[in-house]
Amino acid sequence: MENKVFLTQTDTTIGFVSQNADKLTKIKQRPPHKHYIKAVNSLHTLKTFARVPQKHRNRVRRSKKTTFIMPNTNSYHM
Repeated sequence: MENKVFLTQTDTTIGFVSQNADKLTKIKQRPPHKHYIKAVNSLHTLKTFARVPQKHRNRVRRSKKTTFIMPNTNSYHM
């Protein structure tokens, strides 16, 4: 499944999804340096990718269908 690209319904539109960023970049013809939004299912998963400050953890934990953009320009959708 890691090398496959799927066309699927997303929050607002239809889009491509894949776990292989290189294939997705090639299909979408987008600049290779541009970051993708990573979908995470919990605060615990998000903490494996980025540090969440203590004062924001409760807000992140309770969020629904929210995208968080970090200072390093990485984005995470919960």
